[in-house]
Amino acid sequence: VLETARAEGGELAIIDTAPHSDNAALEAARMADFVLIPCRPSILDLEAIANSLDIAKLAHKPAAVILNAVAPSGSEADEAEEAITQLGGEACPIRLVSRVAYARAIVYGQAAQEYEPNGKAAREIEALHKFMCAHLHIRTPSQKGKKNEQVHRRA
Repeated sequence: VLETARAEGGELAIIDTAPHSDNAALEAARMADFVLIPCRPSILDLEAIANSLDIAKLAHKPAAVILNAVAPSGSEADEAEEAITQLGGEACPIRLVSRVAYARAIVYGQAAQEYEPNGKAAREIEALHKFMCAHLHIRTPSQKGKKNEQVHRRA
């Protein structure tokens, strides 16, 4: 599938594996440029990501843990970031807060940006997109537009 995507000009493939599928996860990590590990800020979820962090290390790939379903207030996310560091992982600086927009968007078959384009959930996803593009050395659409503007100005 990935070879076909490359041949067709695909620049980005996102592979989602089950949390306990060691073989599939290791294979995906080996093919990855970057491993993003989603995790809720709870003790059970934090214990479960240890295996995912080990898989990324075995594959010699950079990885970050993104906290999702984070409470909008409280210290739980900060404590989870400390636990991620203690496990030898890197916490993504973006946090996905538990927001109604995420749940409602799914009901309508939409992304948060489609459901509520100017909402907080949409801004969080945009920040995550920029974070991933920076790590993967991919220009964002706004960066591509700026480059095109510079080309037109020179002409």
